[in-house]
Amino acid sequence: MNFATPTLQAPRFAQPGTEGEEKRVRLELRVLADVGLVGFPNAGKSTLVSRLSRARPKIADYPFTTLQPHLGVVQYKDGRSFVLSDLPGLIEGAHRGAGLGHRFLKHMARTRAIIHLIDASQDRDLVADFDAINNELTLFDPALGRKPQIVAANKIDLPEARERADELRKKLKKRKIDVHAISGATGEGLDDLLDATVRALDAAPMPAPLDRDVNPLLAAVEEAMPVVDEREIDRRERQERAPPLTGRMKDGVPKAKAAAAAGKKPRAPKGKRG
Repeated sequence: MNFATPTLQAPRFAQPGTEGEEKRVRLELRVLADVGLVGFPNAGKSTLVSRLSRARPKIADYPFTTLQPHLGVVQYKDGRSFVLSDLPGLIEGAHRGAGLGHRFLKHMARTRAIIHLIDASQDRDLVADFDAINNELTLFDPALGRKPQIVAANKIDLPEARERADELRKKLKKRKIDVHAISGATGEGLDDLLDATVRALDAAPMPAPLDRDVNPLLAAVEEAMPVVDEREIDRRERQERAPPLTGRMKDGVPKAKAAAAAGKKPRAPKGKRG
């Protein structure tokens, strides 16, 4: 290292700098998947992902079991594979914030195709369910409504579900939409579903950005919205679902502390009562 001069070997003065910039940046991490799985809560999405891949999402017989996206690598013929994403269930009004799905619909931006899963075991209008989910996708962002879809009627292993799936197939055939009758529990019909999914991926173009990502007006609206910490929301939801603390020890919490949290006066130990 060489100094400028022998008398000025270290700077001992400073020059006033220019005025800096301050900005608030919001970063969104989005899941990278080839295929997105959408449908109403408890339609069997997590079961299907666990059947097609080695992913092990939580599976239960109540709605909103999935609270965050799950990725699974699906192995196909001739060494081909694709990434399948399991998203939380959607409900009507999800684009406005109802349920959990609106927080994860942005993860569909990088998908090239969508598997639309319909619960054929439900005794209700399955065509209306199909239209409701598509409406939520389009209202959230029109780019999601333009992605190619593979429609699957699930749970045909249950009583009367196969008949409902056949009825759904006839109704959607008038719209030139194919319906694949499958069972995520038994594996029936999954080979045909995979074949249709790979054909859709081969024909699908590269994923286009969401309209809200390229439209400055939509971006301005989102910037005006308050930033919500999703981790804090999940923490509160877990606390609401957690059972009350009981017993001498509950999850490592002493009985006295549990009683204090419930607003009760803890009992004094034996031999120390007044």
